[in-house]
This record gives sequence, C-alpha cells and structure tokens, in this order.
Amino acid sequence: RGIKNTDMPMYTVRSLELMNWLCHRGFSVMKVLDSDKNPQFKIFLFQDSTGIRNAVDKYLSEREV
Repeated sequence: RGIKNTDMPMYTVRSLELMNWLCHRGFSVMKVLDSDKNPQFKIFLFQDSTGIRNAVDKYLSEREV
C-alpha cells in the first residue's frame, strides 16, 4: 500500500540512527526521499503523532547522558 496524495501529517527524520531506533520501537517509515539539502542523503517520513514525538524526545534525552 503506497502513499499517494494524502493530508496525513508527517514527521521528518534526517538521521539514519534515529530512523533505525524508531523502527526497532515499532514505528514504520512511510516514505523515503532524497534530501533537498544534499541528494546523497535521505530523509525518512513517519506518520506524525504524539507517540513519535515522545519517542524522539526520549531518544534525544538518552543520547545526552
């Protein structure tokens, strides 16, 4: 099932490490695009939710320790 034109809010992740961390916690990448800043890099789109935002906050706080 692909994503077509949808109004679903997306959460953008630019870090491969964070993308893998989220996937291991049950979040699914909805789409992968070339970065507009550098085409050699990818950006990962997840469905935006309070859950993913909380997970990213947890990831960032664990990395600061």
